[in-house]
Amino acid sequence: MIKSKVVMVGSISTGKSALVNRLLHNEFKESVSTTGALYFKKSISLDNSDVMVNIWDTAGQERFKSISKMYYRNANIFILVFDATRPETLRDVRDWTALIRENCIEERYDIILTCNKCDCEGTEQLINEGERMAEEFGFDYQRTSCKTGDGITELFEKAARKSIKLVQPSNDPVKYIEAKKVDVAQPASKKGCC
Repeated sequence: MIKSKVVMVGSISTGKSALVNRLLHNEFKESVSTTGALYFKKSISLDNSDVMVNIWDTAGQERFKSISKMYYRNANIFILVFDATRPETLRDVRDWTALIRENCIEERYDIILTCNKCDCEGTEQLINEGERMAEEFGFDYQRTSCKTGDGITELFEKAARKSIKLVQPSNDPVKYIEAKKVDVAQPASKKGCC
């Protein structure tokens, strides 16, 4: 079984915890608040692979950002969530992206930009802006609604598929660097400095 670390990030009240709750329990809770981070597991079967998705649901409040960063280490997938009813949460995506990049310098990971609350009226413009931002950053994009359940299964299956690609060994040939041979048994000859 392939193991994947998925970290939920995004501004406060975008629906990160509600997305996880819908995935795990297939129910919608109007208000769920996370303090620090919560951990969940979900096995997802895809084609010929089983993926154990280890989900870290982090708090979106500013005061918890420094705590949340410690959960970024060794993450395969970041699900970056914004709220289709609140434009400021889409603007915050740039800051969240910078935070991820600062804390995952040498790691292989992928980001799925997720527009939540797509069932609400008057959200089409922000949904489209989110799609353009995802293209700009080279992220996958997913529309979801915790209330209706739309897009939730697809989101986490997408995360599992991306994880498979990231954690399986690459088919690229290994490159070796030619090293200079040094004979440590022979003392170096001393040369004068003048």
